Amino acid sequence: MVSGEQIELNASVGRDVDVRELQCLLARAARLLCAARIRGRCALFACVVFAAVLLTSCSQDGSQESADPRVIVLGFDGMDPRLCGRLMDAGLLPNMARLRESGGFKPLGTSIPPQSPVAWSNFITGAGPGAHGIFDFIHRDPARQYSPYYSAAETKTSEEGWEVGAYRLPLTFWPFHHNPTQTLLKRGGTPFWDHLDAAGVTVRIYDIPANYPPSPSKHGHMCCLSGMGVPDLLGTYGTYQHFAEDTFRVIDEGGGIKKPIVFRGNVAKAKLSGPDHTYLKKPRMVAVDFEVFRHPEKPAARIELQNQTIVLNEGEWSDWQKVDYRLEMPPFLPDEHAKGICRFYLQEVRPNFRLYVTPINIDPSDPSGQLVSEPESFVEEIAEDIGLFYTAGFQEDHKALSQKVFRMPNTWRRRSMYSKSG
Repeated sequence: MVSGEQIELNASVGRDVDVRELQCLLARAARLLCAARIRGRCALFACVVFAAVLLTSCSQDGSQESADPRVIVLGFDGMDPRLCGRLMDAGLLPNMARLRESGGFKPLGTSIPPQSPVAWSNFITGAGPGAHGIFDFIHRDPARQYSPYYSAAETKTSEEGWEVGAYRLPLTFWPFHHNPTQTLLKRGGTPFWDHLDAAGVTVRIYDIPANYPPSPSKHGHMCCLSGMGVPDLLGTYGTYQHFAEDTFRVIDEGGGIKKPIVFRGNVAKAKLSGPDHTYLKKPRMVAVDFEVFRHPEKPAARIELQNQTIVLNEGEWSDWQKVDYRLEMPPFLPDEHAKGICRFYLQEVRPNFRLYVTPINIDPSDPSGQLVSEPESFVEEIAEDIGLFYTAGFQEDHKALSQKVFRMPNTWRRRSMYSKSG
């Protein structure tokens, strides 16, 4: 086990192959990964874990103990090895300590600059920024006065399409071949899993940064769930919505939308903002209606959202709730739908009603064409196994804290909520 500038990655590799053949494949991948040395500081750790875990699948004489060997790589973004060591020694990280005792623990240098997209691109390709093209969290577009965008992915807007009334419909088939608006992976280079995929080795990758949209599996042996870089349903990297009686106008602060909520009696109506309707010539945000029924005496409320009833006590979180945004189309076409999920947190009932809503995540059980995994059905298979989960790459809503929606005690409770939700 080693520690460096990484984030959550769990990959398993396995098929019925000779162990020596697998050793050669992984050694090749290790050489590619180790190539990412910058001024003597290696930004990667997979080669070390590959070798250590591979040895556990073979007996001392090199014979195969299992017909289906496994390699598991765990990555943690921004983990300080010194702090990690002190916490393990203090008994505060018992599971990590067991990994250290069963294998090893070594400090590890990172990329230059030491930023997550750069380090993870190094890890993925076994090359430095000069090869994969990721030098920072952001890139700048000279065509738009150096407007910044996330370095690992870029959305290319298109104004091509068949104009029908208020609509512009891209016709991507022959003979029109309109270019639709699309998001492109900007991280270059050859990911190490391409070599394993070509060799017929099964690879499963979960929550990997710097791989959105996910790179394709040319041979069908690699499945990937993208991580950092996946937007929410609004196309941002996390926009919460907050409804409060002491908010008197809509405030869009970047990363959060604060909205007023007005009760008549103990009933209030509100709108949950969604994505832009991009099939319109002049795109506009769509929204869904919901109602809040405040209990006349108790610190509790009931939320009615698209045939879903959510009852919350003050200080309580809801489970995941599905949200279906209808994108109205011309009469001769069926309407499109953008499907998301969110959770509600009832902060306060009286004297000032306050309701927090997480960023609207892409629904993993029905992504509706939003490509967050390779193959596209992989994210649905995961949701079928474990239920609904965060698909947005940035799951921690730091904006709600910095913009004073949450105070520190609430934030600690929210952290507990994350740990319980898995």
